[in-house]
Amino acid sequence: MKITTEGLSRSLGERRRRALVAVIGAGALAAALVSAAAPAAASGSHAAVPRKVITAKTVPLTRVGTVNLSALSKAAAARPRAAAPIGTAHAAPRLLPSSVQQNAKAALRLRSLMPRAALTTKFAGNVPGEVGFNGMTTGTNEHTMGFDVTPPDMGLAAGTSSAGTAVLQFVNASLQVFKPSGTPLTVPVSASAFFGIGPCSFKLFPKNCISDPRVYWDPRTKHWFIAGFTFGSFVNPKLPPGVQFVAVSRTSNALGSYTIFAIPMGQGFINPSDCPCVGDFDMIGADGSGFYLDVNEFGQSSFHGTDLFAVSKRLLISAANGGPGPAVFLYEVPTLADPFGGFRLAPSVVTQGSAVPNDEYFVEANANQFADTSLEVWALLGTDSLNVSSAPPLVENNVATEGYSIPPPATQKAGPIPFGNTLGALVASPLDSGFPIQQNTTFAGGNLYVQMVTGVNAGGGAANSGLAWFALRPRPGTSSVSVTNLGNGYVHVNGMLLYPSISVNARGNGYMGFAVAGANRFPSAAYIRFDGGQGAVGPIHIAVNGQTPLDDISCYPGICRYGDYSASNFFNGRLYFATEYVHTLTNVAAGAQSNWATRVWSVSPATSAG
Repeated sequence: MKITTEGLSRSLGERRRRALVAVIGAGALAAALVSAAAPAAASGSHAAVPRKVITAKTVPLTRVGTVNLSALSKAAAARPRAAAPIGTAHAAPRLLPSSVQQNAKAALRLRSLMPRAALTTKFAGNVPGEVGFNGMTTGTNEHTMGFDVTPPDMGLAAGTSSAGTAVLQFVNASLQVFKPSGTPLTVPVSASAFFGIGPCSFKLFPKNCISDPRVYWDPRTKHWFIAGFTFGSFVNPKLPPGVQFVAVSRTSNALGSYTIFAIPMGQGFINPSDCPCVGDFDMIGADGSGFYLDVNEFGQSSFHGTDLFAVSKRLLISAANGGPGPAVFLYEVPTLADPFGGFRLAPSVVTQGSAVPNDEYFVEANANQFADTSLEVWALLGTDSLNVSSAPPLVENNVATEGYSIPPPATQKAGPIPFGNTLGALVASPLDSGFPIQQNTTFAGGNLYVQMVTGVNAGGGAANSGLAWFALRPRPGTSSVSVTNLGNGYVHVNGMLLYPSISVNARGNGYMGFAVAGANRFPSAAYIRFDGGQGAVGPIHIAVNGQTPLDDISCYPGICRYGDYSASNFFNGRLYFATEYVHTLTNVAAGAQSNWATRVWSVSPATSAG
């Protein structure tokens, strides 16, 4: 095991690991830090406990309509802006299983469970050739919809358009297209209008309000996929309260026409008596043949597990252009059938230029424990069967890893909080650091690159929010998958790191983008070089420094919602990133109740000398 200035790293072929073990007794919680001396299996993986086979069901796909993004933008530009004062801000709902909620409440008592990581205070400026601009902000929603939603979440992808390279950004609850320089190609448009369900209303409960935005440009088909969901939609009386929407471009033009599809969430197969159900925390992925959605299913009283949806890309694009609707297959992973909790099975995306597998991989972190030392990898095998409307089998396996745990809330530098002052607050609240779940999974050169936030102990036992990364090698069989841990490690500084997202080229070279805050830093945008199995190396580069504390409706009393995630992708030789940061004071004079902003930037792997 080698210690670098970037953190604790595992080299290829390492046979020893340090593990964190939590023992939960009758009303008591004890922790012990142990060193596992036994060598790992020769393959670097271990078999998972046999479980019930997950079989697929078909679910309906409803064609909602079509929309032309350029025409929608022109219509939005012609309408008057929302008049001041700005309407009331709203915090986007975040549904968590009870195990995660309990873990978060007990996190302050669990510092001994946090992995120990080497401390680095090394920061650097922008990498030569970096291009960045301020993306969408809280004002985007205020002036598009008449109110703000917090946190922004982050959907982003760079790809093709009639105007050249387009960067499409989608936050709660509006979207906009830019050139890589930051020049707008559209005005901000309402996500509800884009998906054809408006208007968004927060009376009693969000209705027709799009949340958890996702954007994907597919290098194989050169088509765009834009996804989001609603907790309550009345676009079609035959649809349940929770609906997942997917917009598929009819051409390769980001500014052109899209067909909108709806998939009903929470079919009630897992626990019919606890429905109607809704979905939450959706993620999207793709391999050579399929397009995939991962959605957490919640009932009226409990978390049920994860719903995985699989559909042929080719048939979905054909349906977007008037062809018959393709078969959509649903795989349900109930909590009772999954020791990891069936929560957030992150689908992988194949980076541009990489060999495309005939299998789709999903990576899951353990949501059932305060700390863990393994990941679960699921695989849909032989996904070209989707092109003939046949469901591929879903299999899984575990792989031993470094430890990870729930992080503490992130401190932010003290500064003016004009909105907080109106509520009686005197100091800035800490930021929600999230919990150890994989933010996205990238497939490149046969490897899976995974990242998550984790609690870490460093320098005298201080508990901070740091980052964990993993390089995994999946090997599919005819009815199984094996996984090798090629390397893993931590990134930690004298501060708080939040919501990482890795983007690499086909050789595994790129960067990991994230937000950074701390007692001496306002919420800022940052990134670190990432080189395949070697992982995160070199100093942390600050893309842009924050200028004030986050000061919004979610902060008082308690902890500010932040993130809830960052985004990245690789396109035509450049790596694109977006994350939340803060650049201006809350404009309470105009009625604003939030001041979050986003930073979008791109950099070439060729300029990554640290």
